[in-house]
Amino acid sequence: MTKFLHVAEISKYYFFYLVLRYSGLRPSECAGLKLLDDQGDVLLIRRAITKYGLGGLKTKAARRDIPITPQLREVLDLIKQQLPLETKWFFASAKGMPNLEEINSAFKRTRANTAEWKKVERKTKGELITPAVKFTLYHFRHTFATDAARVLRPNQLKYIMGHTSIEITLKYYIGLTDDDKTSAAESLSKIFIFKVGTKVGTNQHICPK
Repeated sequence: MTKFLHVAEISKYYFFYLVLRYSGLRPSECAGLKLLDDQGDVLLIRRAITKYGLGGLKTKAARRDIPITPQLREVLDLIKQQLPLETKWFFASAKGMPNLEEINSAFKRTRANTAEWKKVERKTKGELITPAVKFTLYHFRHTFATDAARVLRPNQLKYIMGHTSIEITLKYYIGLTDDDKTSAAESLSKIFIFKVGTKVGTNQHICPK
């Protein structure tokens, strides 16, 4: 992801990728964002742009209001500064409406540019040093969910991701790292406000009243 975003900095859809990274939205949901969906503290998810054009959301659970983090706030504000006054879309194409096919094509071109080639001549490519990264638009969503699973309860993440089933959400809680386990132990210690005491004259440990 870091390599892709570095190459994508000159891409028209660089901010599109950043919104995916900081929101966990499906690409079709991100393409369907209008300026009025930005409510300051939350982002309204109400529509999607698919390869067939403007349409509804994938499921009823996909209709949601996700919190706008400081990182997402910064990106949304940067987008607004560059938009023409007459637009109502965050990611409009040259024809006015967002176009998911155009976004996908731009993404594939950027991904191809992550390959590294040994230079032979100015206009020709030599030996391939490093192939292009294996990466899809949905990897932004999956990475967001994996990161968020470290700090959110399953029901919270289920809502933010727009999942229909908690079983889908729980997949992101599999495979805890050592840091995650340490953090969990520290969090658990904070909810137990009592201390174990020792009853005088015996070896019996009790919890004081």
